[in-house]
Amino acid sequence: MLTNLGSKFGLFRSIATKQWGKYGAKYLDDHRKPFQILSTLGQRKTPNFYVTTKRQSGTRTTTIKEYPSSRKYTGLWKLERMAGASLIFLVPLAFYCESNVVEMALGFVATLHTYWGCESMCKDYLRSSVVGNVLPVLARTSNIVLSVATLVGIHHLIYKDCGIVKLIKQLWAIRGQRDQAHK
Repeated sequence: MLTNLGSKFGLFRSIATKQWGKYGAKYLDDHRKPFQILSTLGQRKTPNFYVTTKRQSGTRTTTIKEYPSSRKYTGLWKLERMAGASLIFLVPLAFYCESNVVEMALGFVATLHTYWGCESMCKDYLRSSVVGNVLPVLARTSNIVLSVATLVGIHHLIYKDCGIVKLIKQLWAIRGQRDQAHK
């Protein structure tokens, strides 16, 4: 097949131009990767919007269409869910232990959970094609600034003041005293 490559170069050049535009011909003229490019000419191109994979279980074959970006964010999605699930355990643990380390973990995970929630709202509802280019950047920047300020405030509250749990207990005590005064 490669022995007649010189005589068929014009044909390959026209196929490459049709398939990849002017850049296909440029790569063929460049002679750096001609064999890699020519080996892909006969292959069927899959569309850019999905990749098909076949999974077989028993006698049944299932074709799955995956979008290229679907695997990029699965790790972040799992982290978001783990942060939300860890809050279920961190809140009672902070009230049970009353430790600065547990309270700081609770404050960090709660702030991270809030940051990711606000970031997803900014991505979903403040698209630049809808609201312009300035508002999404401003919203995401303010989300970062507020999250960092929240972490600094939580750190100050835990290590320089009474702590998160004691503050909540004091607020409950005030409410309990107020409810008893109204009876």
